[in-house]
Amino acid sequence: MKFAQKYVIVLSFVLLCSDSRVWAQRPSEVVKWSTSVAKVTPAIAQVVLSATLAEGWHVYALSQPVGGPTPLKITTPAGSPYEIQGS
Repeated sequence: MKFAQKYVIVLSFVLLCSDSRVWAQRPSEVVKWSTSVAKVTPAIAQVVLSATLAEGWHVYALSQPVGGPTPLKITTPAGSPYEIQGS
């Protein structure tokens, strides 16, 4: 194989590998989180978490048990002074 052919093959491989990051989506492009807080009473505040997902995407839990990912579930610890109401 001629030197020029080897050079073209190696250069093509390097370019293909290095450009793969161009097509990757950043997490900030896939899901946009927002919150709003409203004071209901002096002792109660309403916090609303909202996520807007890019078309075709889903949010899953951070850990993946055997059998695949599970849908994201937001909870509060037992005994916490906070409780989740609604979906």
